[in-house]
Amino acid sequence: MPADSCHLCGGSLDLLDEFSALRRVTSDCRPWPAGGRLGVCRACDTVQKPADSVWQDECRDIYASYAIYQQAAGAEQLVFGPAGAASPRSRRLVEQLSSVHRLPSTGRLLDIGCGNGAFLSAFGAAYPGWRLTGAEVGDTNRAVVEALPGVERFHVGDIGDLTGGFDAIVMIHCLEHIPDPSGFLRRVSGLLAPGGLILIQVPHFQDNAFDLLIADHCTHFSPATLAAAAKAGGLMVETLSPAWVAKELSLVARVGQGPEQPRPPGEGLESARDQIGWLRRMIGAARDLPAPVGIFGTSIAGSWAAAELEGRVAFFLDEDRNRIHRPYLGLPVLAPGDSLPAHSRIVLPMPPGIAGSIAARLPDLDFLMPPG
Repeated sequence: MPADSCHLCGGSLDLLDEFSALRRVTSDCRPWPAGGRLGVCRACDTVQKPADSVWQDECRDIYASYAIYQQAAGAEQLVFGPAGAASPRSRRLVEQLSSVHRLPSTGRLLDIGCGNGAFLSAFGAAYPGWRLTGAEVGDTNRAVVEALPGVERFHVGDIGDLTGGFDAIVMIHCLEHIPDPSGFLRRVSGLLAPGGLILIQVPHFQDNAFDLLIADHCTHFSPATLAAAAKAGGLMVETLSPAWVAKELSLVARVGQGPEQPRPPGEGLESARDQIGWLRRMIGAARDLPAPVGIFGTSIAGSWAAAELEGRVAFFLDEDRNRIHRPYLGLPVLAPGDSLPAHSRIVLPMPPGIAGSIAARLPDLDFLMPPG
């Protein structure tokens, strides 16, 4: 397949030249140089990075020193509701899954891309009768995962080496890294027991422009393209929601064939261009601020903004209790109630709806709001 062909359907890509000027960030929140490529398939409308040798070499460099949740010494990222209530992402996901799909008290679960076991831990606490397996590309977190209650195996290597019969398979922030997502799903579905389900969660780039900047993310999904990838992988979608966790798409499917899902032609190209334009306007306004400048958040968006502002940032501000008062990128991480540098403005690199919720519950802070 040519280097600039779609890695879902083989169609031709329209490349967005304006993307290459933006700096990027890794999925473990390290600043990464500009120069990436972004395209949209003319045939299936999927937004993606060409999975060429340059992209693959970059990914090898990123994964060679990958440090999950480094800002909080490995503690999973908290997710916040509109009123500011926080909970670990995996706990929220298990609660949402349980509310929609009735699971038996016993079974076998496989977590592909299990990281340091955050989802396995949350699921095991809710379903102590299940036997759990984690799969990863490397051994870094083997001891941590194997020590979790209910874990019977930590697998490194090809998923084809696993014995099937799993009642549930989860892929949390995994599928967007894989250059052949539908082919991978076809292989994964072969590991399911009859009637078993697959839970997939990926970033929703239409709700979160910052996903486009993640250097090692290969596919940037919308609800339509995620559903299409699942269907091409031999799966029938039962649930597809952007509401389980903000800025993310959560999909539950089983083996089978569902109906075709129509989508507006050109949706991907228009959405990607709009998001790139929004990112350029947001960071352009931030560059016009006088020092001292703070940045709200220490995840993908905040890490990218700090790099784009090239050393003009004096501090980060965060509500995640696991990250506060831990230096990040050489800068202090303060809490909203801390004493801030005098006359400081705080860049709020968030989608507009989330930014509005944050500003409403923290009215005493001087935010630079993102473009509407």
